[in-house]
Amino acid sequence: MRRIVFLFLVLAAAASYADVFRIEPVAPTSASGVFVRVDTLWNGCLPRDAKVTRNGQDVDVLWTVPRGGGCVTAFIPWSDRVSLGALPPGTYKVTLRVDSPTGLQTIGTKTITVAEGASAFQLNPAFVSTTGGMVELIARVLCVANGSDVKKVVVDGAEVRINVDPCSVIAFLPPHAAGPVDVSVQVNDATYTVKSTLRYLDRSATPDEATFERVLIPVLYFGPGAFGSQWQTDATLRNLASTQLQWFSSVAFPTLCDVGDCGVPSGGTFGLFEFGNRPKGLVLFVPRTISDDVHYGLIARDTSRDDGAWGAEVRVVREKDARYGKFVIENVPLDSRYRTTLRIYAIDGGASEVKMSAFVGDVGSVATVRIEGCDAPPCNSADPGFGTFDVRSLFPRLPDKSRITLYIEAPSLRPHWALVSVTNNTTQHVTVISPQ
Repeated sequence: MRRIVFLFLVLAAAASYADVFRIEPVAPTSASGVFVRVDTLWNGCLPRDAKVTRNGQDVDVLWTVPRGGGCVTAFIPWSDRVSLGALPPGTYKVTLRVDSPTGLQTIGTKTITVAEGASAFQLNPAFVSTTGGMVELIARVLCVANGSDVKKVVVDGAEVRINVDPCSVIAFLPPHAAGPVDVSVQVNDATYTVKSTLRYLDRSATPDEATFERVLIPVLYFGPGAFGSQWQTDATLRNLASTQLQWFSSVAFPTLCDVGDCGVPSGGTFGLFEFGNRPKGLVLFVPRTISDDVHYGLIARDTSRDDGAWGAEVRVVREKDARYGKFVIENVPLDSRYRTTLRIYAIDGGASEVKMSAFVGDVGSVATVRIEGCDAPPCNSADPGFGTFDVRSLFPRLPDKSRITLYIEAPSLRPHWALVSVTNNTTQHVTVISPQ
């Protein structure tokens, strides 16, 4: 019982550092449905009975606080998940409000774009620079016997120049303001349209979450370490998609981009050392349309002693692997024979306050740490929010030569990751422990 109460007090307190709500999924379509997830603290009776109202492109979610009193005046965790239903393709303003005894309160507003869920044709890629560029339209309907059967392609109401290839059309897009646009193709007398799926993007702006998946590379480091060690990370990306992987965002260009085309062709590999030394980690922005077909490998090794051990694998963290709120790392040693280091990452690049507790049996200890990052995530940066901490220094009262369970509580609506590296002081052999 003591351990349960202790954990509740530690973990519930961290909710005050969370964002108020997020939209799920990150890249909604007209087929996926759209949800709002709220996770915050509320003072008094909890809001309930959410009502969703849509008026054109405005979506309003309204909760009501029950009248009549009887509620404790204290901050209480409030969580809810509300379906907005299946929205047609388009851009929407979502506003969250609470009708409370003190009046109507707006707790947050977000603008979302819902893409086409059943596209008549595929766009490759599904984004283009605001300065213009090329996009390929791919579909069976475009497999015509005569190229002249494809009459025209219209983007946001304007006809664009095209080249017709077997089963595809290359469209040359002019400059355009950032944002989603509709694309239509006319084949003979039939017109096929994909709405709100092609996005014009500014390379220098914060990478669009609906277009790019953030993939965390926890470490890229080449250099000396303690006790004469010489560390090297071998990190490779392999593109198994049928199309090229483009490095689009200006904040995440490998050095190779400075001298020429640095896209990764279909079937090609790419050494992530091209991004340089990144001891605090690196965030890649991978187009969602191909992210499932992009694969990674990452090991960290001490080249001064590689006759005794090849190295330790470090997990590359995809969006689906990220942790929200509470998570646990088991079997962490507190032992003077090892250097035990905790690394915590905010994949959206933002600063975070993270609360932790460690247990040896029923004996617990708590700590609060801050990881550095930007103030308004998601950030326009390839750097994750990051902090590194000596585990022994965090929990000095716990006994030596013990094995602890590490509870971590990060902001519940933002993606985080953590790992513990355990380095033998004699051999420099590294073991990496991650959440499971």
